[in-house]
Amino acid sequence: MKKKHRKEVGRRVKKFRIHMDMLQSEMVEFLDMGRANFSRIEKGEIYPGLFTLKTLQDRFGLNPNWIINNTGEMFLQDIEGAKFNFGENEDELKDLYRHMEKVPLLKQAILSHFNEYAAKNQTIIQAAFNHSEDDDKNR
Repeated sequence: MKKKHRKEVGRRVKKFRIHMDMLQSEMVEFLDMGRANFSRIEKGEIYPGLFTLKTLQDRFGLNPNWIINNTGEMFLQDIEGAKFNFGENEDELKDLYRHMEKVPLLKQAILSHFNEYAAKNQTIIQAAFNHSEDDDKNR
């Protein structure tokens, strides 16, 4: 299942790059990463890092949920409203992201656990997203 999911994520990353009319060399220069690593992402051999997803979100309005879970549209409607809000756990989450960037096996384990949880608890997650959207509308 993990391998299939990585392949699907890789296809969406490639679809995004092509949609943006960018060559791999242009994308890797923008992301400041090695071409081999980016190629491995597009082939579905590894997941894109969280900082890579955040950079694409901030720069292009890419929806990270679309890349990882194939939910929603490719692009976010409100880029400013989509920025991460880490809340009271900001230091711990940023530390976790740094560790995940340095240790690919940790990143894959966490993403795998998240995807399994999301698949088993779709109702809970959807309710949380609906509640969050309602809060945003009321602001």
